[in-house]
Amino acid sequence: MWDILLISFRESFEAWLIVGIIITFLKTSGRGSLVKPAYLGAIFGIAISLFLGVTIFSEASTLGEESREIFEATMMLLAAGLVGYFIVWMSHQNRSVTAHIKTQVEKRTTWIEIFLLSLLSVVREGVELTVFILTKVGTAPSKIIFIAACGLAVSLLAAYFIFLAASHYLLKYIFKLLGIMLIFLGAEMFSEGLLEFLPMSGEEWEVVFSLIFALPAFYIFFKNDFLHWRQERNLKNI
Repeated sequence: MWDILLISFRESFEAWLIVGIIITFLKTSGRGSLVKPAYLGAIFGIAISLFLGVTIFSEASTLGEESREIFEATMMLLAAGLVGYFIVWMSHQNRSVTAHIKTQVEKRTTWIEIFLLSLLSVVREGVELTVFILTKVGTAPSKIIFIAACGLAVSLLAAYFIFLAASHYLLKYIFKLLGIMLIFLGAEMFSEGLLEFLPMSGEEWEVVFSLIFALPAFYIFFKNDFLHWRQERNLKNI
């Protein structure tokens, strides 16, 4: 169940981070009157995410064994697709995550715009977490809730210390570490989900499909870092 712990940490950490940056930027830019809708958007976002997660998981739990296996395999492939999206998105972020969020806040000047920004940011993370949880439909709900709650609690503490330290470098390294772990998770999801729909089986095929996912993902994830390293190296040699 390490995958649920990891993804619940990652998704909730990003949600806390986004809302925290929105609120902090509103306060420091003299727009304190818009802090309340940011809080309300986050609260409503959490409520909507919980409702969607519980409702879909409850419905999926009623499936028969064969249907449930197909459903879980489909969710695994969808989850692997989300990981691929995360990796591509992170590789295209030339600026820091903080700068990206601040730009979004600057574009929004009204109560409803800030409310929706906060709401949709939280709901997006909640929906992504739900997809990963749905890969474990056959697991006892109490176990999933406990593990997800642990990930959420740890992410809240991590986000709190990040804001205390105000360290962009620390944040960058945390996202790098999470990205590496997500690639391994995505590779596992991709291979297990795909093998449910294919006639072949065995550990060797799991390794093959895991590598098919992981190798391009690692290349995309570290490509910009490698190019940056080469540029610095060339400048030093001039």
